[in-house]
Amino acid sequence: MLMSTTFRRYLIGLTATFAGAWGTGLTGSMVPLALGASISLMRTAPLVREIWTRARKR
Repeated sequence: MLMSTTFRRYLIGLTATFAGAWGTGLTGSMVPLALGASISLMRTAPLVREIWTRARKR
């Protein structure tokens, strides 16, 4: 498993999604979940690029 800075940032994105879901439960608004999901998406792209680069080198 990758334990790089990129992977840690990805985990931060997942945490943002869970925090957004929690915020949605508190407020009844979908805005916190949308913000958390967008952060997660932005954090996933570098991880995918890193995995892709490693796979192409093999």
